[in-house]
Formats: sequence, structure tokens, C-alpha cells
Amino acid sequence: MLKNIFKAPSRLSASISVFHDFHRPPYGGGNQFMLALTSEFERNGYKIERNKLSDSTEVCLFNSFNFNSRKLLASKHVSSTLMIHRVDGPVDKYRGDERGVDSEIWKINQTIANATVFQSQYSLDAHIKLGMQFRRPTVIKNSVDSTIFYPSKKDFSSKLVDLGCYISVSG
Repeated sequence: MLKNIFKAPSRLSASISVFHDFHRPPYGGGNQFMLALTSEFERNGYKIERNKLSDSTEVCLFNSFNFNSRKLLASKHVSSTLMIHRVDGPVDKYRGDERGVDSEIWKINQTIANATVFQSQYSLDAHIKLGMQFRRPTVIKNSVDSTIFYPSKKDFSSKLVDLGCYISVSG
């Protein structure tokens, strides 16, 4: 996992940058993931910078191709920031077109990424089959937003009790 490769950012004094073209939900899985992750970082006390790098940025997570790559590549802070690239797809393959999106994603990855997070093992394997080797790849599967699906442990445990009762009664 990434925490074994890199030290965690120091809270409060440092910031985490996220590069993504954010949209109001519902709007695609990558957008939902980036919104949920950004909210979780903020809940845990990290300062979040959206679509910018600064002197205090320690880590930057940029999402696939859904961001202003020119702005990111032009930043003077790229070389001093841990750059993590979230990748899904392969986009051309699952959309059935030949625009070259996957090639562009790979080029950006090779240019600035220190590490790559794939959202599924399928995605990593499919890129390898296409001959694309990404920088320090790892898989971190998408998760649900716990404030929506499991708003509190009490609610979750009571649902388990209800489920257990249902199974024992109907079983």
C-alpha cells in the first residue's frame, strides 16, 4: 500500500491537493470517489487544495484524465510534491472508441507520477495487457461513502441484528 512506500502528510501544516473537474452528484464513479475522498480527508483534519499546488502541498492526487493537465504540468511545485495518479479504465477499451485517452493518461503518468492507484485489479491488468506499465502501481478499490451507507455504528449494528433475526426466523 502507499503508506508503506511514502510517509503520511503531516496534518494541519501541510495540504493535500486534488486535481479533478468536480461536478455536483450524481456524476460518474470517479467524481463520486473524489468527492467522498476529499470529504474524508477534511473530516480527518487535512487542508484540501482543489486544482492547485502551493508551497504547503505535500501530496497531490490527480484523477485519470478528468482534470486540467496543462495547469498541473505547469505548476512549479510538481517536482517537490508527491504525485499520485488515480487511474481507471482503460477508457478507450470500455467506451469502444479510439481517441487515445488511455495513451494520454499513460503519458501524464510517466511524466509526473510517483505512484499510481488503480481502482480495480481488472483496470490494472487490462492496462498491462495493452502494454502500459504505470509508475509504482497498486490497487485500492472504491468504497462507499459511510455517511450515506453506514451513517453510524449503532445504525449498522442494529441492521445486523435485524438481519440476524430475519435469517433465524426465515431459516
